[in-house]
Amino acid sequence: MTNEFLSFAATTPREFIITGDFNIHLDNPTDHLNSQFLFLLTSFNLTQHVDFPTHNRNHTLDLVISSSDTSLTPSVSTTLCSPSDHFPVFTELSLNRTSLPPLTSHSFCRLHSIDTDSFLSDLNSSQLITNPADSLDCLLIAHNSTLSSTLSSLLDKHAPIVTKISNRKSKSNPWFSHPLRAFRTTLRHSESIYKRTHSALDWSKFKSLRNRYHHHAKEKQYFSKLFSSLSDNPRRLWQTVNKLLNRKSASPLPSSSAATSIADRFASFFTDKIFKLRLSLANKFSSTSPHSPSPPVAPPDFSVFKPTSEYEVSKILFDSPNKQSDSGPIPTWLLKECASVIYPQSRILSTCL
Repeated sequence: MTNEFLSFAATTPREFIITGDFNIHLDNPTDHLNSQFLFLLTSFNLTQHVDFPTHNRNHTLDLVISSSDTSLTPSVSTTLCSPSDHFPVFTELSLNRTSLPPLTSHSFCRLHSIDTDSFLSDLNSSQLITNPADSLDCLLIAHNSTLSSTLSSLLDKHAPIVTKISNRKSKSNPWFSHPLRAFRTTLRHSESIYKRTHSALDWSKFKSLRNRYHHHAKEKQYFSKLFSSLSDNPRRLWQTVNKLLNRKSASPLPSSSAATSIADRFASFFTDKIFKLRLSLANKFSSTSPHSPSPPVAPPDFSVFKPTSEYEVSKILFDSPNKQSDSGPIPTWLLKECASVIYPQSRILSTCL
């Protein structure tokens, strides 16, 4: 049992049991080899569970080893009835049945499959366009509610919500490139051909492809290069190691008394800041000279809106990025496609204003 094997076993995120004939007399506490072996197990956080003789000369040679932090609790026993000089070691494990991962679903709209010509045709036929309002209040209602509901209903018609269910979350392996994925598809096709024909030629082709696939699937090389590149950044290095080992560091919340103290200090900071700001402003105005210039003349009143033009509306719309909010009725890129239909309504609104 080498240190490399123990390092791999101790850091694996899965449950494991190590068993076998180790030929080490654990029944003899004065044996130097025995002490070294037990120290080695302790240093790798491993526990040995056999505490009875497993040999007809009363030696403990056959061992059962597991991680000290594992949820497995091996119960070991033996019997003296054996055809060999070693007694059988029976190991009973208490395993928790792992439930299947819950089904996950995600909903989406196939927005880019929308037929824009058909969408514009339905928009032109809607009441918003065919029967426009003629007063300011009606126009505001139409643009704040009717336009939104009309566009949303049209979007539901041309790009209905699709829900897909999957029984597991997809994992993306950074070392698993697209060419390797395509090569794996070829390998599986070759394997299915061999299983159907069982010919020596198909077996040879499948074996050759399998060897080439494992040669190019350089997972170890990828992580080796990754660890080497992070050698100067211990924080990122340990984050990567913990992610590979599925380790999740606990983030304990403060106690009730500590949380109250933090909240009080947080509130006091802003209270003191406002008090200091008011005090500094009072001192500043109290020391203002009476010969200071009079305040500037008040600006003129703004009471009239200048009607906008279709060009201004078009420029604002097409200069905006194709970002959107979840509260928006349709995506921005689709709104730009509908601009020629909505422009006249915007012009009428601006004229009434």
